[in-house]
Amino acid sequence: MLQAIKSLCKVLMISTISLLLLLLIMLVLMTDSQSNIQVTDQQQIEQADSLEALIDWAVHIRRYAFYQQNVVVNNAQLSALAGLAQRAIPAISAKALINNNKGHFSLSYRLTHFGLPRYINLELTLVAADKIQLTQVKLGSFNLPSDLAFNTVLKAVNWYVGGDLVEQLNQRIINVDVANQALNISLLPINDLLAQAKSIQRDLSDEEISFQNDIMYYLKVLKLIDIASEAELNTDVSAAHYITPLFAEVSARAIDGEHQVQNKAAIIALATFSGSRHFGRIVGNLDPKWISANQAQHRLILAGRRDLYLHFIFSAAIEVLAQKGISIAIGEFKELLDRGDNGSGFSFADLAADMTGITLAQQAMSEEAKYVSQGLASSSSEKHFFPAIFDLPEGLYKSEFGEKIGQIDSPIYQQYRLTIHQRIQQLPLFNSLN
Repeated sequence: MLQAIKSLCKVLMISTISLLLLLLIMLVLMTDSQSNIQVTDQQQIEQADSLEALIDWAVHIRRYAFYQQNVVVNNAQLSALAGLAQRAIPAISAKALINNNKGHFSLSYRLTHFGLPRYINLELTLVAADKIQLTQVKLGSFNLPSDLAFNTVLKAVNWYVGGDLVEQLNQRIINVDVANQALNISLLPINDLLAQAKSIQRDLSDEEISFQNDIMYYLKVLKLIDIASEAELNTDVSAAHYITPLFAEVSARAIDGEHQVQNKAAIIALATFSGSRHFGRIVGNLDPKWISANQAQHRLILAGRRDLYLHFIFSAAIEVLAQKGISIAIGEFKELLDRGDNGSGFSFADLAADMTGITLAQQAMSEEAKYVSQGLASSSSEKHFFPAIFDLPEGLYKSEFGEKIGQIDSPIYQQYRLTIHQRIQQLPLFNSLN
């Protein structure tokens, strides 16, 4: 009996070592010592204003979803999207190029585990066809079967989303043209798919249901504050009028260890209440009609402006929902879009609102969560948590931005960001946490 146990242990040990060796070999073969992408996000994101047409196309597709449509994406737009991804998630590098009637897409992910200087490099090649047709899928040193790789990804996304919505969307593609440095995708009507997407009900965990209930509670609190306001309907009201009593309720309701969760729920509730109802849908299965009935009857503002409040609360909400870095990348990207002829120009004031919202969210989710909610609950005005923006440059269109600021991340740009950062840290709310 003892001998049998020893033999079994030996087999298990050999099997474990063999599996670890196999995993190590796979890691070496499927990763590289350097990234296959050398272009920087600064070079790519400079073309952000080219995405204006693509955003217009997205609106057009939704508006005319009952009809067959074409989606056209050019090299500049693909490059700008790659730059946004790289700036939002520093571990990722991305590159896209339409050339010689082929679409070349590269993605590189830097591994940081165990101190290994390794990169997962993925390369895809797309050609013209009556569907999405990949001729090459390369992962590290491995060339994978193109159809198998594509179908595996489709099934994985379908599983994550629930149902077969992504597969149905893929079937609506009737032609893919790769020419003239642009990707042109022809789509059959997708109005029914958009309706399906809106009606998807996610299976929520007990924790997610509890978080959704917290958001609903704080939405009701905000609605009561709104009803009690003496201001005329549809007029401007300082966000502080709502934030102070909201976080007083958070402080009173949260028990030890719950301040982070309650702060997050309050931020999402505020973004849903006077911002966009979509935040309420992202975190759970809230009824859109119920959300609309509990939204603000007044326009919340900061520093006398509605746009600054929206920058502030959207950035805070995105930071709550996403990983660090994504919200500031989106904020910067929006400002770079505004440099175009149809925008309002790059605004460091807007960027300050973005950075303040992000700082608030980060601190509200940190070990200082209890003191953040208490600090907001005792704030006498928005100056307690929002910086001065009166002297920050605004309305900088692309040529003027280049003359006065240079490129994004130039020394002048970084100095303005540092100035904003210092002002945020000196605010009474955050200064008391340092």
